[in-house]
Order: sequence, then structure tokens, then C-alpha cells
Amino acid sequence: MVACFLCSCASTGPYLMSEAIGPSPGVRSRGKEGMLQVFSGTTEVNDGGIQYYPHTSYRVYSTNGSFIKYVRNHTTPTDQRPDNLELPVGDYSVTAISEGMGVVKVPVTISGSQITSVYLDRSRMKEAEGADEKQLVRFPNGKFVGWKASVPAAK
Repeated sequence: MVACFLCSCASTGPYLMSEAIGPSPGVRSRGKEGMLQVFSGTTEVNDGGIQYYPHTSYRVYSTNGSFIKYVRNHTTPTDQRPDNLELPVGDYSVTAISEGMGVVKVPVTISGSQITSVYLDRSRMKEAEGADEKQLVRFPNGKFVGWKASVPAAK
């Protein structure tokens, strides 16, 4: 999957999201730094007749485009939970595989003691149900990707 990821980026370039994803409301991390959780597209692994769907790897970049970190995004081949990556407070971008949109580049904002989650897989997000649309970031196809980094004040 990594080779495919690299080829996709080189030939067509990633889909660029314009709105930054920020921390999920009311979700806290343990440390002073913020945390990034990327529900990237999944790949199928057959382990003795049992199907697992680990999340694919992604890369983190600074706002000036400098490479920061490669994240495998699962601990074992059958681990279906995405990794939690601690990052200093600031703005970054993530390049990852999205189910439905291909390779995407998503700007993210990390805030202290909060978790920023990016939803690029086919997971259903119940926490977004009933939320004010002004708070959400969506793909052009309408799929929820995350919470806006800077939520407009309520009127």
C-alpha cells in the first residue's frame, strides 16, 4: 500500500482541503501537548480466515512543507485502531489515503491537551449528528472529515 500511496502522490497530487481541522469539542488528551488521530483509509488483512482492517500510514508536514513524521498508524498488522500522535501546539498538514477521495492533504490545528481527529475512512461519526454545519468540515461529496479549527461564534 505504501508504494501505491507514493505513486498516487507523484502522478496526480493529493486532493487539497482548504479548511483546517481542529480539536473535537469536549475531547481532551492527557498531556500538555495536543494529540492527532487520523482515521485514514483502511486495507484488508486476512489472518487465518479472520478479516482485519488496519488504517493506512500517513505523513505529517509543517506549514512550510517540511516533513515531520511518518506514521504507520497501527501497532500490529491486525490492529484496527489508529495511532495517537502527540504533537506540539501548532498548525500542520497531513497527507493520507481517504476512502472515496483518494490521496488527500488536510490542514490540521493541534491545541494543548486536546485531540484533533481526522475522519478519512468509512466510519460513521455520531458525534457530528445534530451539530451546527458551520462547525464541520466536509469533502465535496458531503462526507464529514472533522471539526473546523476555528468555529465561528454563535449568533
